[in-house]
Amino acid sequence: MFKENERVDQDAYDFSPGNLHFALIENQILLEMAVTDDLSHLTELAKDFVQVRSYRTAHFPHVDLDNQQERYEGTARFIEVQTGMSTADATFDLVGTGYMQGHIKDAYAFGSFYASGTILTNEIARLCGDAGLTEIQNGHSPFDVLQNHLDASLSTAANIAQAIDPDSALVELAQQHSKWAADELSWWNED
Repeated sequence: MFKENERVDQDAYDFSPGNLHFALIENQILLEMAVTDDLSHLTELAKDFVQVRSYRTAHFPHVDLDNQQERYEGTARFIEVQTGMSTADATFDLVGTGYMQGHIKDAYAFGSFYASGTILTNEIARLCGDAGLTEIQNGHSPFDVLQNHLDASLSTAANIAQAIDPDSALVELAQQHSKWAADELSWWNED
């Protein structure tokens, strides 16, 4: 886990095509979670998200950054939306302009967590109620809360990815994003 107030080096984030592909798979799951009204379907989507995030955590370095940023930035945005302080579309950062050449490091290692954390926190409120929100308040990431409250998905991360990306368009996109990230300056604008 990253310590509170520790400067996390976003440049050390894993911008490999494999990690970015599964991050894009997560985004597709989150976008579906954000629009479904069916709690049974939402539960299955949440299980798939946990399965894919668990795979990423086991295979790629620094994925814990995702979990912590979702807790920090995403829950803050969730509160802003709930209190009317923000009217931001929770899905914008997952499909918006951040995934452009020159902005890949920011999109994957920071910007997307406002959206993913907001969506996850909202869905935790729906699936787990106050108990889940209290766990977040007590320092658990949204991923940890879902993992603790849901049975494991019966699908593997690879099967989930194949179902979501049957034509490998997201694989190709992840490869392009990885190349762009390699050409970007430091996230901190340092050499």
